[in-house]
Amino acid sequence: EHVCSEASDKLQPMGELQRVEVFVGRWMEDSMRRAWQALGENGGGQLEEESITWLFQNLVVPYGDDNPYSCVPFALTKSIGRPPRDWPFIWQTALQLTASWALPA
Repeated sequence: EHVCSEASDKLQPMGELQRVEVFVGRWMEDSMRRAWQALGENGGGQLEEESITWLFQNLVVPYGDDNPYSCVPFALTKSIGRPPRDWPFIWQTALQLTASWALPA
């Protein structure tokens, strides 16, 4: 809910695609950080760029390209449409996340 309100904040001057990127980026960061912490130091290796990308591609387009449903709030995509399954932003964000986990604390 906080992520959606942050992305849809009308006081922040940004384009509609940027709002979707803010939402998806924060969603990926928050949820994958929690998953990383829950899996622990050794289990974190299960969270790789490919698996994170696959997960979020299937959340953005869960029922296939012909079905308009998405886990991205409609309020953020109603005028620009849902991002495509192969949206490069998802892969780029997954790369950034895994790179940040590899850095020493």
